[in-house]
Amino acid sequence: MIHAGAWGTTSPIRRSQQVIRLLDALDALGMADNTIMVMTADHGELNGAHQMWGKGTCTYREQNYVPFIISHPAYMGGNTCEAVTSHVDVVPTLLQLTGMPDSQLSDLTRGLPGRSAAPLLANPQQAPAHALRAASLFNYHMLLFVDAQWCAEELRSLIEIGKPLSERLQQAGAFQPNLALRGAIRSVFDGRYRFSRYFSLLDYNTPRNLDELYAHNDVELYDLKADPDEVDNLAIDKSKHRDLLEAMNTLLNTTLAKEVSHDDGRELPMRGGKVTFVNRGHETDGGKRCNTLMKSSRHVARPKGLRRNSLSPMFRRLRRDAPCLSILKSLRS
Repeated sequence: MIHAGAWGTTSPIRRSQQVIRLLDALDALGMADNTIMVMTADHGELNGAHQMWGKGTCTYREQNYVPFIISHPAYMGGNTCEAVTSHVDVVPTLLQLTGMPDSQLSDLTRGLPGRSAAPLLANPQQAPAHALRAASLFNYHMLLFVDAQWCAEELRSLIEIGKPLSERLQQAGAFQPNLALRGAIRSVFDGRYRFSRYFSLLDYNTPRNLDELYAHNDVELYDLKADPDEVDNLAIDKSKHRDLLEAMNTLLNTTLAKEVSHDDGRELPMRGGKVTFVNRGHETDGGKRCNTLMKSSRHVARPKGLRRNSLSPMFRRLRRDAPCLSILKSLRS
């Protein structure tokens, strides 16, 4: 397994070399022909698309469209699958690929929001977009990306030389981000349309109609079939696309309710509408909570049914020349 942190900080060439090392090791051990290999990623790379770099507060295809590649000795490779999948489908898929009895598989996956993509391997190219799920969900509310000015000031305070840690923490805690900025995201993709709403961390909401949707959120709606570059935001013309907007808003609300235990930001290091800055048990306001700012969740609360450490980074092997390669298209959860 390639560690996610190390993978993300190395060059593309270096990453490829590490995958090749794993594949060579399987060959050397004589395990290549009886090993199931799976590869995915936690995010894509904007790389200049929409005049943006890296990753963060957007839902564009270049960032959210990631591979879900399975190489299985029992199946012919070289196929592409159009079924919409999500990262929450990885665990059920891996469990079913072990070949465990159905009764045991049912016990282990009970309550999990994901569905196994393993049945699609027999004939992946024939699977429709909604073979596994109606849509893929993406949630994002990272404090460090809400207010760029605040983030720069915080980092400047924390690395300032010559001041004791307690003074630096107090200084960092005194400067608050503008939480009214709409930097949190809830988004859904149904295989054709990408619907996203951006809202304030002070205003978690579940809009029931278009009036509520536009009152509390900035909205995006793209038709990736007609507009693969995502430059024509259909949400700008609310009256023309009312029916589609209402349908996608309902789909997002339904998917959130199915896959997320709560959606109110309680996992963020915030109290009373303010960020509480802490470090290894020390807190500027004298409270008892010990969350670390740098560990604030990028995503909403963990999916229903998942224990805290039941998912680890799942970077698996990819054998490019394997005769049993199948590609399942996936979107970040």
